[in-house]
Amino acid sequence: MIRFGILDHDSRYAQRLVEFFSVRFDNQTEPYLFHNAGTLLEYLERGRLDLVLASIELLPDPEAVPGSVP
Repeated sequence: MIRFGILDHDSRYAQRLVEFFSVRFDNQTEPYLFHNAGTLLEYLERGRLDLVLASIELLPDPEAVPGSVP
């Protein structure tokens, strides 16, 4: 199971990404949608993600994400 987070202000775009991964990888993915960096970082304090896809406008400093998450 690949757990990934999507951080983007465009919910329609993020939903399309979720649908793509769901169709392409069937039940092998578990997506999480975030609309601001604060919520993403709060989640990462208590949860685990294997990958974060982030809009550069919402997460200008990728170093803010823990080093264990690509």
